[in-house]
Amino acid sequence: MSIALGVVALTACSAAEASDSPADPRAITVTASDTRSDLSATTAPAGTITFGIVNTGTRVTEFSVYADGDRIVSEVENLTPGLKRELQVELTEQGTFTTACKPGMLGDGLRSELTLTGTAAKRSADAKVARAIAKELYPTARLPWETIEPVESFGDLDPRIDGREDVIEDGREFTGYHRLEKDLWVDGLQAEATDGAGRAPEAAPGGLVGGGPQRPRTPARRTGCRPPD
Repeated sequence: MSIALGVVALTACSAAEASDSPADPRAITVTASDTRSDLSATTAPAGTITFGIVNTGTRVTEFSVYADGDRIVSEVENLTPGLKRELQVELTEQGTFTTACKPGMLGDGLRSELTLTGTAAKRSADAKVARAIAKELYPTARLPWETIEPVESFGDLDPRIDGREDVIEDGREFTGYHRLEKDLWVDGLQAEATDGAGRAPEAAPGGLVGGGPQRPRTPARRTGCRPPD
């Protein structure tokens, strides 16, 4: 097995329906049974490859993509009978890769070769991959803010980070978490997302982000503890 090593380890896996678009040369359907692993295509152009996997067998299986030397590039596990999953893998260099389905999730699996032609720019994952990753990470970023969400006395910190789209009617710029939600689930990622949606509020002259008032510091209370030597 030969391969030019240039794999970008950027993958996204979701429980979406397996892709069945014949027009996309990088979309490959994988039919996994208890005795066979069939690919709808054995050649594809380098870039973001979308594997649409369906388990037609009676056992739990997994699907893996290997580079030279059985180095795992990406995989998806726990495919129960009848389940469809989608795995997207960015492969930027031409060469021969190996795919494997493992009924029972044991052994070397039922293997097939996939040949990639041409090259693609490294880290050139398409918008679909980037969007899937962002959706996955969004709740992790959102929950801490919901836990410490500030009150109105903190100036404009809350509307700038957590304001809804109607802030535009008040003459404010629509930024923050709700803007990201709109980009991710409605409009798609926008070119200015990192400048608008993801912008961190600047600190006000008083020192508090958002321009709210600061509480005066009170002198430390003396205790009976001895200072350290």
